[in-house]
Amino acid sequence: DVALLGALEARLRALAPSCNGQDVANSMWAFAKTRWTPQARTWAVLAECLGPIAKSMKPQELSIAWWSIASLGLQVPDDTAHPLLFATLQASYSAQAQ
Repeated sequence: DVALLGALEARLRALAPSCNGQDVANSMWAFAKTRWTPQARTWAVLAECLGPIAKSMKPQELSIAWWSIASLGLQVPDDTAHPLLFATLQASYSAQAQ
């Protein structure tokens, strides 16, 4: 139902500033799994949240975020892509070093 998804997006936009990595990854996963491309303003809010929290995200959360981005064909702003990519590379390096 479009009205329900619109209401959920509005609520997500309101809560996004207080979201952690798992919250953002789960939200992105839900969009991708339902094949619902979020409104541009919803994606902008999520992308804005991703940059600052990327370094604290767990490898699975990073993986889900990237999978969701690719599945939905979302454009990632540079100020989000750089920290997200760095966090992913750091998580991969840490996993290999163990």
